[in-house]
Amino acid sequence: TGLKKEWNEYGGVLINPNQEELTFALEKEINCSLEERNSNGNKLFQFVKKNYSWESRILDWVELYKSVP
Repeated sequence: TGLKKEWNEYGGVLINPNQEELTFALEKEINCSLEERNSNGNKLFQFVKKNYSWESRILDWVELYKSVP
C-alpha cells in the first residue's frame, strides 16, 4: 500500500485484505468510544501530515526529478 508499518500505532487500521482481519478490525472500531475515535483520528492526522503531506515530501520529489536524465 505504500503506508508505513507505524500506521497502526498512530490510530490507523492497516490489515491484510482477508475476511478474518477485516471482521476483527471492524468489530474493534465499532466498540471504540467517541473519545477513542477522536484521539485516533487526531493522531493519524498528525502522522499523515508529517509523513505524507506535500510539504514533508517535496524534497524527495525534487531529488527524484533531478535524477531523471
